[in-house]
Amino acid sequence: SDHFYYMASKYGSCGEVHSYFCYLSGEEAFRTYMRIIADFEERSLRYMKNRRAARALRTLSPENAFYFHSPSGFIGYTAYSLDQFCELVSIVPADSLRYHQDRGDFACWINDILGDPLIAESIRECTERQDIKNLVGEWRDELWSHVK
Repeated sequence: SDHFYYMASKYGSCGEVHSYFCYLSGEEAFRTYMRIIADFEERSLRYMKNRRAARALRTLSPENAFYFHSPSGFIGYTAYSLDQFCELVSIVPADSLRYHQDRGDFACWINDILGDPLIAESIRECTERQDIKNLVGEWRDELWSHVK
């Protein structure tokens, strides 16, 4: 329960914990939290009716999340799930989308981490932001319909 305090990035009553517990940083606490959530969801997959859909929709650890970059480096956006990826595709700069699409990063992540080679192959063909949004959004909606 104190973990939320460790993640606090402000001071005052919420951030007081930083003065008497030496957790590395709020960012490291967040990464640890995401690893715990991802591990819990991964272990829960075996109880799901549609494991394939649940696997693609699960929360991801920092090691498996998608980090958006531009040619000059990381741009500050990270998708820890397919839902977040769908949201971020709408707002990341166009040069970031081009950068990842040209390198095949989206297809590799979808295939290797989310486990859907057909969608991975389809996304390789997308050339516009709207095409990516539509493809990934429809796939996500279909997956959610299988787990509800």
